[in-house]
Amino acid sequence: MEPILKVQDLHTEIQTDYGTFEAVSGVSFELEKGETLGLVGESGCGKSLTSLSITGLLGPKVRVAGGQAMFEGRDILHLPEKEKRALRGGEIAMIFQEPMTALNPLFTIGNQMVEMMLPHMKITKKEAMERAVKLLSDMGIERPERIIKSYPFQLSGGMLQRVMIAMSLSCNPKILIADEPTTALDVTIQAQILKLMNELKEKYDTSIILITHNLGVVAQVCDRVAVMYFGKIVETASVKELFERPLHPYTRGLMGCIPKLDRDEALLNTIPGMVPAVTEQPKGCSFAPRCPQCMDRCLREEPELTKITAGHGCRCFYVQEGGR
Repeated sequence: MEPILKVQDLHTEIQTDYGTFEAVSGVSFELEKGETLGLVGESGCGKSLTSLSITGLLGPKVRVAGGQAMFEGRDILHLPEKEKRALRGGEIAMIFQEPMTALNPLFTIGNQMVEMMLPHMKITKKEAMERAVKLLSDMGIERPERIIKSYPFQLSGGMLQRVMIAMSLSCNPKILIADEPTTALDVTIQAQILKLMNELKEKYDTSIILITHNLGVVAQVCDRVAVMYFGKIVETASVKELFERPLHPYTRGLMGCIPKLDRDEALLNTIPGMVPAVTEQPKGCSFAPRCPQCMDRCLREEPELTKITAGHGCRCFYVQEGGR
């Protein structure tokens, strides 16, 4: 079966006062129908920029410099702006990281949900409002008739995130992109949101791209994972395979940072150093300065994402030469 979304060799550039630099470098992945794909990595590694490139929501000094994103036979990266707008919110929807800033503080929740539906669906305002009430109820929100009359500042962070999910699903999208949907929420609300996303995937057969730095979240809701570092995918595998047998030193470093109840340690493990700035563009492997398995070759050459076993790829010379 053909994947619902196929991203090939995506390159995105940022224009700065110091020149133009590549922030997403040759990203490729596939998303199957009804699948949840996790994009994982530290802040600044290009996860959100990848999703914004696909949806065409880039800023004025950011542009897609190359690649394809095939959705139902169309390359959505190169569609006219009018067609991109028709796709956004309709067939491809996005949940943003900060619901308080994504919603307009001057309009009620109901008004914003109706305005979301009208351009994409052949329904009246009354029918759209009735649908808004039902969607909020599906999100587990009590008294949705009251919530649609509320303004964003009157609702909690967890409630706003539920509203955002309801809005994103209002037009029955085929792909849902969720950018850190549980960030800044307490643990209880996080668990409820993740449970809700799993239920919605089963109910609507929606394909989901989940952007997160939290591997615990990935373990709960994702089917496959693509680990990103400095604008590149460095490892891709099924969730089961990744957690049982992480290959890339960066992935293993991220795994080592997860707190475990059976550890008797005063401090959590960390990965030394930090993601390079986009203006640095290091030679060779971008993870080499932080890598415990760094070899001379890593400082000179950049590894390719190579298939190690069926469904498991890794961008690392050490792993490709048989190291584990």
